[in-house]
Amino acid sequence: MQLRDARSADAKDIARLANLAASGIPYYCWKTANPHRDPWVVGEEIVQKDTSDYSYKKCQLLVSGGKVAALLNSFRRTKIDTTAEISKLPPVVQPLARLENQTVGNWYINTLATSEDFQRQGCAARLLKRADDLAREAGVSKNSLIVRSGNESALRLYEALGFQVADNEKAIPFEGNLMGENWMLMVKLL
Repeated sequence: MQLRDARSADAKDIARLANLAASGIPYYCWKTANPHRDPWVVGEEIVQKDTSDYSYKKCQLLVSGGKVAALLNSFRRTKIDTTAEISKLPPVVQPLARLENQTVGNWYINTLATSEDFQRQGCAARLLKRADDLAREAGVSKNSLIVRSGNESALRLYEALGFQVADNEKAIPFEGNLMGENWMLMVKLL
């Protein structure tokens, strides 16, 4: 598998994997904010922007046989969202924003996702190692990520690679998803 920087043309794959990683929240937000447009097109447009946290410019991909196998979207987090800003977000996103505020100054792994056809092949571990390298290159001493409490295989992987739970927030259910779940902020010292 080849590791490469994402390109604007990868926006469709990035949007799909970001939605997979975040339990459908991106699609839900794209749909509710733009009810008369195709939510996938909205997501692709967000990824194609240079300035968004979800920009392709902040993504790296593992590619195999011309297919995107896995996505890493990561960056140094520099901005704290105010309480007023968070209150304007869709309720389903607010617990994530509060946890993200605790990652300022850290290298933040915003999205880590593996396509269904490539799961259990070491993609996530390889991309997490890449995130460690990117953090060190940026002079950052901590990696942070947020994971859903019901994602037990991801939790095991993160713990095996040195991440520890730092905080958690109750997930807000939407459209039958995230019932009884928590979002867990995990941190790793480099």
